[in-house]
Amino acid sequence: KPKIDVQKAQINIMNENKIKTDEYLKNIDELEATVKKIEPNYKKSSKLFHSRKEFEDLYQNITNFATINGLKIANIVKGEPQAVDANQNPEDTNQNSTVLYYKIPVTYKISGNYLGYLKFRRALSKSKKVINFDKEIITVNAASGNILSEGTISIVGLPNEYKK
Repeated sequence: KPKIDVQKAQINIMNENKIKTDEYLKNIDELEATVKKIEPNYKKSSKLFHSRKEFEDLYQNITNFATINGLKIANIVKGEPQAVDANQNPEDTNQNSTVLYYKIPVTYKISGNYLGYLKFRRALSKSKKVINFDKEIITVNAASGNILSEGTISIVGLPNEYKK
C-alpha cells in the first residue's frame, strides 16, 4: 500500500506536468504570433532610441571610423541629456511634465583630409541607430588641403535610461 500511494502521487505529478506542458506549448505558439506581430514596430522604434550601452558604443564607433579613415579626433565631448516633454520644448520641462525622451548631444572636432572625412560621415550614417547631425562647420586649411570639422550630433534616449 505505501508503494502504491507513492506511485499514485508520482502519477498525479506527472499528469499535472503534462497539463502544464500542454499549456506552455499552447502559450509558445501564441507568444510567437505576438512577437511576429509587434516585431516591425520594435525594429522601427529600436533604430531611433539608444540605450546607455549603445551610446558608449557610439563613442567607440566615432573613434574607430575616424582612425580607419585617417582622421584625428581633436576633441569629443558628451553633453548633458536634455529632457523633451510632451510640449516638445526641451528648455521648458517642469515637475508636472511627462518626459517623452532625452536628447543627448555630442560635440566633436575632427581633422584630416576631405575624402577621409566623407568616408567617415558615410560610415557613421550607415550605423544601425539614428544619429542626428545638428550643427557642423567645416574649415579648410588652404596650405595643407586638410579640413577641420567642428560639429554637434545628437541621439535620442528613452526616459528610463537617462532619467536623472
